[in-house]
Amino acid sequence: MLQEFCKDLNRFDNIIVASDAVVADHKLNLEKFALILMDQRIPKSSGCGLIELFNDDFINSSNDVLVISGYVDEKTRSKYTEYGVTHFLSKPFSPAAFHKMALKIIDHH
Repeated sequence: MLQEFCKDLNRFDNIIVASDAVVADHKLNLEKFALILMDQRIPKSSGCGLIELFNDDFINSSNDVLVISGYVDEKTRSKYTEYGVTHFLSKPFSPAAFHKMALKIIDHH
């Protein structure tokens, strides 16, 4: 679904999907992305667990992360913000809400 939402924006040349945190970690270490969409609940870790693997240079660079989740409690949200992640979108959301948030993030750069 998110892949289709991204295609609809016509702003991305390449959309890469990772099936779990291990694959995501590998891909994120190999390439730079305009926007990283991360679900809090991902196989083999969590979104927050994946963020913790990266150093400050990664998070403070031009890697913009949008966390997508049904629910992120205040403790988890605080942990994300410690790592520089400030964009969250709660499920369920409409294509329009996703487009608005994604464009806000990528246009900020």
